[in-house]
Amino acid sequence: MDLKIIDVLQMYENKVILDHINLEVKDKSGIVLIGPSGAGKSTLLRLLAGIEDPISGEIILNQHIVTQEDKKAYYKRVGFVFQAHNLFPHLTILRNITIVLEKVHHMDIDQANKVALKLLEQFELIEHKDKIPAKISGGQAQRASIIRSLAISPEVVFLDEPTSALDPILSHEVLKTILKLRVNKTNFMIVTHEIEFAKKAADYVVFMEDGKIVEHGNVDILDQPKTKQLQNFIANVSYNI
Repeated sequence: MDLKIIDVLQMYENKVILDHINLEVKDKSGIVLIGPSGAGKSTLLRLLAGIEDPISGEIILNQHIVTQEDKKAYYKRVGFVFQAHNLFPHLTILRNITIVLEKVHHMDIDQANKVALKLLEQFELIEHKDKIPAKISGGQAQRASIIRSLAISPEVVFLDEPTSALDPILSHEVLKTILKLRVNKTNFMIVTHEIEFAKKAADYVVFMEDGKIVEHGNVDILDQPKTKQLQNFIANVSYNI
């Protein structure tokens, strides 16, 4: 995936969230956004996904000028996984996936079922296909949400701290699912505090603090950070573990 962020400013209620940030990344498949709470990571992810528009600046993702794209068309090209699974509570896991393929991507029901069942099998959730979200674990529901985002064959999947509401065991199963994205060569961008996971899954890391991009580079910057801010962040996260 190719990404270019040009002088992007985002504000909420006169508070600067993203402070004229710039970034250019070429030919990377797994990008991780890390940094302390309030750094602007989730806001940046929403801008990249087209969920929000910046106050000013420009974002170009894989030749798409996100700030100028027709939103309905753009949403058909990207997937987004929220912190909470965001599944329809009254529908089965299978139907949660097929309904998007039918209603948004105009796929017939047989083809939608074929796509959904193949992914549920691949990601080891096939036995839960006829259950509603309340009848499976939080980790399984989050994995189903990831599968739903993959069903549309997106150019990029955006994941906003997908393990933040889960305990360590459930977090592990979700992170294992995301690692499969790398194996399957699916482009993804994720906000996470899981440094060890980032080392395994990412090929590029962006460290943010106070609405700015402080340091970025190939994943080995996590082992050899150049800035004091990133050094401190990694030390604190590791200490908390």
